[in-house]
Amino acid sequence: MKREHIFIHYEQDATRYWKLQEGGYATPISIRPGERVTFHISNSRSYYDIFVYHEGANRQLVKEINDLQGELQSVPEFGYRDGFDWSPTVDFEIPLNWSSGIYIASFPTAQGTREILFVVRPKEPRSPILLTIETNTYSAYNPVGGKCLFPYLSTEREHSELLSFERPLQPDIMGGFYAWDQFFTSWLHTEEYEVDYCVNADHDAEADILDP
Repeated sequence: MKREHIFIHYEQDATRYWKLQEGGYATPISIRPGERVTFHISNSRSYYDIFVYHEGANRQLVKEINDLQGELQSVPEFGYRDGFDWSPTVDFEIPLNWSSGIYIASFPTAQGTREILFVVRPKEPRSPILLTIETNTYSAYNPVGGKCLFPYLSTEREHSELLSFERPLQPDIMGGFYAWDQFFTSWLHTEEYEVDYCVNADHDAEADILDP
């Protein structure tokens, strides 16, 4: 998607995401190889497949999960604040050979393609560059469930002071990944920079994350 399309339609698209019925999110959003990630998905299709891609200079398919049974899950009234609390759909262990980076799980729904973003951290630091993916900002601008930090994107023009990460990111925009981070990370891979990845919350969870 072109960046200009994202910003031209950002505000008007927000209303479509307030009561997003079909989509998914990952818990946790940041994991290491050898750890498990869980997808929580609402999907009205009878059966569907998930395709997991590693984002880089080119999108690379790294995993398929087939023949999942669809389940349409409800959107809680205060899900934007307290989390959607959707039942787990599937979980798997991150393979030890997966590189640190951004991963996108894509799947079809009756309302179109939906995606789940998650980040794989390195098992041990290996690169001179640590790139923090701004998942806090993604959530701040994410109106799925009805509200975010900005009144102009929220129901009744009233923002929420608290937000949950446990809800889908808005389709096509993915919190801002397709507007900004995809361009930068693609360039990093094309130029063959060695980069480790993390998210904002990892800096709070691991005080020594920047230690040499």
